[in-house]
Amino acid sequence: MSAVADALSNAKEEIFIADWWLSPEIYLKRPALRGDYWRLDKVLQRKSEEGVKVFVLLYKEVEMAIGINSFYSKQRLVRNGNDNIKVMRHPQHAKSGVFLWAHHEKLVIVDQSIAFLGGIDLCYGRWDDSKHRLTDLGSLIHSAITPTKRKKTSSSPSGEFPFISVSKSNSKLYMPDLIVDSPSTAAQELARPMSLPAASSSLQVPQPKDFFKQNTPEFERKSLMATIKQGIKGKGKHLAKLSYAPGELQNGPATISELDDVVDDLDGSAKFWVGKDYVNFIVKDFNNLEEPFDDLVDRTTTPRMPWHDMAVCVQNATARDVARHFIQRWNAAKNEMAKQNYTCPYLLPKAYVDCSLKSNFLQAKSQNVTCQVLRSVSAWSCGFIEPDIVEQSIHEAYVDCIAKAQHYIYIENQFFISLPRNNLNTLNQIAEALFTRIVRAYKY
Repeated sequence: MSAVADALSNAKEEIFIADWWLSPEIYLKRPALRGDYWRLDKVLQRKSEEGVKVFVLLYKEVEMAIGINSFYSKQRLVRNGNDNIKVMRHPQHAKSGVFLWAHHEKLVIVDQSIAFLGGIDLCYGRWDDSKHRLTDLGSLIHSAITPTKRKKTSSSPSGEFPFISVSKSNSKLYMPDLIVDSPSTAAQELARPMSLPAASSSLQVPQPKDFFKQNTPEFERKSLMATIKQGIKGKGKHLAKLSYAPGELQNGPATISELDDVVDDLDGSAKFWVGKDYVNFIVKDFNNLEEPFDDLVDRTTTPRMPWHDMAVCVQNATARDVARHFIQRWNAAKNEMAKQNYTCPYLLPKAYVDCSLKSNFLQAKSQNVTCQVLRSVSAWSCGFIEPDIVEQSIHEAYVDCIAKAQHYIYIENQFFISLPRNNLNTLNQIAEALFTRIVRAYKY
């Protein structure tokens, strides 16, 4: 997502986004040390104000079955009335009779010269790294000692905080309950013992009932980010490199090793998953998406669900191919749903002449390869005139690669649905191709 942020920031003419689910409030660069600067809706708004045309094509879900609320996503993106941002949701379920199929592709195309495609939606729960953290409590650091409350029979009157008795023999305890500070200072505080008055027989420590509430309102989050930036001394330049766009600093962007070191230091200070971005789909599915900064689950008791998806970035002629696919889908959706809406334009593809990227702003190393873009489209998704015409180049490539396999076959998919060819309900030939190749390997 960080590379997507850099690409969007460098857009000069147009941005195409196709998504199954898009969450406007997700942060493309983390931790979010510059407030909402790298928040997706803010990035698109900023580019649109610079004159860049933004076209977003979202899957229009069946609301009774899927709660991704694409209507909210659309309203959030166009709320400022900027004519440079156009959003369409497709398909029209009742009109087209399409209920069992969905647009599930994820595309980001910038100036028809660089494209991101693969399995990563720009939505909640998708950002992750190799650490796959299970918790994200931000600035809340729990004590190693968990004091127990008194039984209800000896609790304080209603409306007051319950109290914990601490024996006078424990004159020195390592019990910092709440630390909002830099990691270096936090480490010093943890190592410093707390002194209690020797004469006191007990220490009353108030514990609010909602002490561990972890919601992150937008205003408080901005203040917290400012506190973190000021508190981490000696890391200022490195922190700036993490969140500033390339070219904003004289020394250029931070290296990957520097980024890892600083992110390690930030653990326990800045939240990586803000609000509803902290998810566990097994415990609770999404609701109230119009309240993005309210937590979906209790962070102190529910671990987040790690996520692993893959995507690829392509440039030059291949990016032109991806752009033409988006343009075909966009024009088909406009022709179906907004034919008389002259404020929503048809799109035109660029020629393949001089399609090279003017400047390579991505930090990752790249190399030239010969590649082919595959897709699956049909009459309802791409506007083919004949309803029986389909393009299934992805399926055909699977079957061809399986048949030509020499030593082994490795398949990694989120879903795998396939049956033998005699089955009339599932028409793909993946299982049949695997069976045929295995039998051939056994016989010969």
